[in-house]
Amino acid sequence: MKVGWRELCDHFYHDFSKAGQFCRDSNKRLISQLDPRVGSATLHQCDNGVIVGCTPLIINRTHIADLFVGQLFFEPPDPEWFREHARKYGLDEKFLVDTLKDLPIIPRQHFIAMLHGISRTVQLIVDLHLTVENKLEIERSLFARGPAVAVVWRFKPGWPVSYISENSLEVLGYTPQEMTASDFLFMDLIHPDDVDQVQMEVQLFVAHKIDRFDQAYRLMRKNGSYRWFYDSTVLNWNDRGELESIHGYLIDQTKQKEAEQQLVAYHQELEHRVEQRTEELLEANTRLSEEVEEQKRLQQALLSSEMALEKERAALEESNISLRVLMKQVEQEKKFFEERVSTNLLSFIEPYLDKLKRTDLDVRQVNYVNIIEEHIRNMTSPFVRKSMAMNLKLTPAEMQVANLIRQGKTSKQIADLLSVSQLTVDKQRNSIRKKIGLTNQKVNLKTFLMEKMGEMAEPL
Repeated sequence: MKVGWRELCDHFYHDFSKAGQFCRDSNKRLISQLDPRVGSATLHQCDNGVIVGCTPLIINRTHIADLFVGQLFFEPPDPEWFREHARKYGLDEKFLVDTLKDLPIIPRQHFIAMLHGISRTVQLIVDLHLTVENKLEIERSLFARGPAVAVVWRFKPGWPVSYISENSLEVLGYTPQEMTASDFLFMDLIHPDDVDQVQMEVQLFVAHKIDRFDQAYRLMRKNGSYRWFYDSTVLNWNDRGELESIHGYLIDQTKQKEAEQQLVAYHQELEHRVEQRTEELLEANTRLSEEVEEQKRLQQALLSSEMALEKERAALEESNISLRVLMKQVEQEKKFFEERVSTNLLSFIEPYLDKLKRTDLDVRQVNYVNIIEEHIRNMTSPFVRKSMAMNLKLTPAEMQVANLIRQGKTSKQIADLLSVSQLTVDKQRNSIRKKIGLTNQKVNLKTFLMEKMGEMAEPL
């Protein structure tokens, strides 16, 4: 990319083979010496005596081009050197010396700063362009997948289409190429019953130079079916006040139109029913005047019935209170009976178990006695009653294993206590989890038995 190139090089040196070769060799050396980093600058004085600068253009971290700026001098040139240069290579001496006046003299640091400024400006412009293009591409992509079809019409008879978004195929059944063809007229798609109205409205809007308006009409899809569309249109006028194009977007609103039509039909039906009901009410009003006395009698009878019902309600309320008191007494007696049974069971059996434990028993016998004692306590504990109340349907063996799990026993310990294999205990564990409803759940069985089915009171 060249910036600031002068006639000296473009239309003088390049026309002479030797001088032109100097220019080409200079460019090659510049490129070979280029530092491909953002903000870098490479300067070079070519064999034709002028200064040329080069800086890379980095876009999105990619080196896409090189910016050449020239030709110039850092200090006033020596005309005698250029006269000798012209004589040596057969150049036009007068033209060469006169052309030197057109080349700017810029201090080295100023030129480097200018080179960086130009580079940054170009990069900002390219970045801005890419950003705008990316946003437009995103918007086009989103729009193409949406229900709205963007259209640009030419203001000519039949309204030919100059542009339509890609989703026209999905919405109307026509590809953009079909709809923008020279022989395709948008007017041909409008329902015959809607054409005159649409044309009249557009002519009115154009005549009054209205910039934006909305319409609703039916369009024929490629398969021959008609659908209702909402059309939001913008008229584009040039500086001379002439209409150049018509932009708009179409949205299928067939479902809304059908709903509106159903609503109109519903209102009409409702009005018809109201008229019928009004006639019936007039007839009923005529009969009502004849039935006033009968209604009074019925009201009196109803009042008497309400009084009787109120008395019955009061009596029923008293009965309910008595029944609740009785049920509470039964519950208390039931609880008292359970506690007495538990107390008697423990008081009659535990002394003998204590005596038995003080006899000369081996380890297995002691374990059996402990199990018997624990089972008796469990039988009298709320845990067993709660298990039965929950209708878990545990077998006696499963109930025994559940109690030991609740006490913190491992499967191996339970197997040793019950003289069964650990596999049997594991199967009973799985059966208990299934009956409790813990299958395939990460819930600890011991925790569940202690918290969800734990004792509500200490055993007596």
